[in-house]
Amino acid sequence: MDFMAIAAWLVWRTLDIGPEAGFRQSGLVFFAVQLFLNALWTPVFFYLHQILPALIVILCLWAAILVTTLRFWKAERFAAGLMIPYLLWD
Repeated sequence: MDFMAIAAWLVWRTLDIGPEAGFRQSGLVFFAVQLFLNALWTPVFFYLHQILPALIVILCLWAAILVTTLRFWKAERFAAGLMIPYLLWD
């Protein structure tokens, strides 16, 4: 998870600089979405014991991580590289 924080910081620190600003902003929005989905999955799966909804959450989570990584790639390639282990983990 530390790599994710560093990746978000690398993108955030130059948020409004250059033509990639839109990719940075949308990348950070998707970063927040994937954090929310990550937090949502645990109670859905373990507390509520809802396997199908948990599967849907995990698929949405994977898609959000992928979009985040692609947006980071357009803005800050090193940050995108830091997201790849997380993308492969899920």
